Amino acid sequence: MYGAKLAPLHPSFCFTHSNTSVIMKNWFFATMFFSLFVSALSGQNKAANSDIFVSPSVLSTAHWAGFKYKEQLDLARQGDMRAVEEILNFNGTVDGRDGLDHAVTCLELIPYSSDLAFAGALNKGKPALRKLMLERLILAQGRTKTETLRKPLSEWAPLTWAVLNGQPFEPSDNSSDECMMSRPRQQKDPEKAPADITPKEIKQ
Repeated sequence: MYGAKLAPLHPSFCFTHSNTSVIMKNWFFATMFFSLFVSALSGQNKAANSDIFVSPSVLSTAHWAGFKYKEQLDLARQGDMRAVEEILNFNGTVDGRDGLDHAVTCLELIPYSSDLAFAGALNKGKPALRKLMLERLILAQGRTKTETLRKPLSEWAPLTWAVLNGQPFEPSDNSSDECMMSRPRQQKDPEKAPADITPKEIKQ
């Protein structure tokens, strides 16, 4: 009895070390490819919108809503006031954490679009939007990683701060030049970049 030999297992039930090794290699390469793909997408998004924060969750909501978020943000970043309006109006589509994340995007957009263009677009919005933006932009200042944007809005975006608080939108004649000088340096696409706006054009 003790000398009996066990019958060998059928080959279909054998899971050899070689099989395990092949599966592990395939899993490793698949994971590595996915990581590189995600990194490439993140890099493209950062390059397209400079250092402006963009939430993947907000992008997903924008896609569901049929809103071309990144295209509008890229135009707004170059000073296109109509695109800034579209970005601001999207605040009515998102709420909760997405609402706060989008507010961070709006906050970080101001130095790029210019205080003049942002305030001008905000001034064209409904009072309810301005009230919402006042609350969200203040909260966004506590979430942004850009230290300079944590300073009071009245210091670095006085026109925007005035509009948010219900004051008349009255840009000075030289405010366009001042805002242009305050913009971060960036390369514009000649085909996309709008002509520099003036206070008179915004008031009309």
